[in-house]
Amino acid sequence: MDKLLLDILPEHNGWKRYVNSLPITQHNDPFSLHDAVACDRCRDKRVHCGNEEVARFSVRKGNAVYSIAIEEYLMAYAQHYRRVQGCKCDYLHYDGCKGCFALNELTCSAEKYVNPYKNSKGSQDGKRIHAEKQMANVIDLLLEIPDIVFFVQEFKEKRAIFSWRIPNRNSNVADKAMNVFMQPQRLVANITTLKPLNNGFQFTQQIYPSEFCF
Repeated sequence: MDKLLLDILPEHNGWKRYVNSLPITQHNDPFSLHDAVACDRCRDKRVHCGNEEVARFSVRKGNAVYSIAIEEYLMAYAQHYRRVQGCKCDYLHYDGCKGCFALNELTCSAEKYVNPYKNSKGSQDGKRIHAEKQMANVIDLLLEIPDIVFFVQEFKEKRAIFSWRIPNRNSNVADKAMNVFMQPQRLVANITTLKPLNNGFQFTQQIYPSEFCF
């Protein structure tokens, strides 16, 4: 994947190369991710939930998962090329056993902002629809490249994962437990395939604390 993103994608689009190394991490054991923007927002409000996890992932024995902070990579080009603007999501994951290739957007947000809503500016799509559009744009950007298409097609599953956690802003442990209990049961421990996207990807919702298995 290194050569595909570092060399072939910029060359295909006629871009000057602005990234020389990928922000990539290898996972051989279960791992979790957090929404840095949401955590910073809570810190600014002096609110602490005591647990910054937004998404949990398990890794099958003998497998390895590679996670690229794809937004960091893409934003380096979005500053210079309009084609990349609107193409972003938090992570790109793929496993060494060719089981799953996934794009991943994280959010820690109340349900009223995840679903479509209205505010002073009018009707808003909500974070779920917004994440779907962002990941679809990344898919279209990457799969314009025949070499990337070939790489992705080797995987059994292709996912665009919307990882969502409902924030718990209570500091009292008993209050936290009650807050989780009061959440609608359909929102707890759930991974749901919502719809197909372009190029064989499935838009999938992962609601904390459920684990997505590679």
